Amino acid sequence: MAIDLPALGQQLVQHLEQYAHAVPAGATGLPAAGTFMDSAAFSTHSFKHEWLVEKVLVANQPGVIGGMKKTLKTSLMIDLGVSLASGGAVKFLGKFKVPKAKRVALISGESGPATLQETAKRVCHAKGLNLAELPIFWNFSVPRLSDEGDLKSLRKAIQDHGFEVVAIDPLYLSLLASNSNIQASNLYQIGPLLKGVADACLEAGATPLVIHHSRKTQGAKHNFGPMELDDLAFSGISEFARQWMLLGRRKAYEAGSGRHELWLSVGGSAGFSGMWAVDVNEGTLHEDFTGRTWSVQVRTAAEVNATEAAIKAEQKHQKTAAKQTSKDAEDRNKLLKALEEFPEGETQSEIADKAGVPRGKAKPLLAQLVEDGHVEQVKVTKGAGSAGSRQYAGFKLKQAK
Repeated sequence: MAIDLPALGQQLVQHLEQYAHAVPAGATGLPAAGTFMDSAAFSTHSFKHEWLVEKVLVANQPGVIGGMKKTLKTSLMIDLGVSLASGGAVKFLGKFKVPKAKRVALISGESGPATLQETAKRVCHAKGLNLAELPIFWNFSVPRLSDEGDLKSLRKAIQDHGFEVVAIDPLYLSLLASNSNIQASNLYQIGPLLKGVADACLEAGATPLVIHHSRKTQGAKHNFGPMELDDLAFSGISEFARQWMLLGRRKAYEAGSGRHELWLSVGGSAGFSGMWAVDVNEGTLHEDFTGRTWSVQVRTAAEVNATEAAIKAEQKHQKTAAKQTSKDAEDRNKLLKALEEFPEGETQSEIADKAGVPRGKAKPLLAQLVEDGHVEQVKVTKGAGSAGSRQYAGFKLKQAK
């Protein structure tokens, strides 16, 4: 059948004109405020999520890494940056796959260059990577996110360097800097401010992540349980975050041990969620500033709960066994005391009754005393009425030679 190319071309032009009218030109092809995309265009437009880290993080959605103080938020950010930059060579926290290499910017204004470098080298060493070869870019001065000039500079840096992921650590140092009129508790002020930060990064081509802390009451409130978005400080953070990684302690940190037992809760509006137990051993610092490590084990919440249930069951068993052992020792002493009153020996039942020990329990205890050499088996003669006398199996204290 012959194809009417002119007619087909005209239909294509009409469709493109209709779509162009519905969706103004732009980097994303999505309608701006005040314009609309009809359902025909909406149903056929290709909206796809892309994993940055499988099960943990997607591209092009603002996210937050949050947690209680000293729960390794910055260290987790560095492990994430190293893993993203490696492009599949290693897994995030040794557990989560990274499909593609990304150019990463890590902006941290709290820990300082020396600590960041030392941590990055530990993480790379643990993963078998060379830090110098990774496409990670570092900055040690956080931008003032309420300052339009700093946002423009951030946007330009993303475009100039081709950053695909930008992490800002910590949020509290950058969010309200240079603007004393904004209140952290005011959702209507913080919301637009965070949106401006997200837009600046996303429009320049980078997924923005902010590192943030929880309220001070979080630990006491949850008694070392998993964190929730509402535990984060400031208004608007939970609304801003389209995806999150939240860190809470499972147990109190023992100073000097270098061991951290954490909960990691993740989720996102893309529909993923999960909870894992993360055990980190950082080693102990020597006088020459060596000795620190980065050893990570990740388990599911179900695995941890099963392990803890098994530990509790074993502890209960040991406690019960110890209690029984103590009771057995007490009953053994009672039997030995009762035997002192039967120098020629006596039957098991008489000894048990004299000692106040149940007859069924006395039998194995007396056998054990014989085995241990404290008691010996003897024949006990007892009268049997008109039949004279009979001998019965019995026990007596063993005389020392």
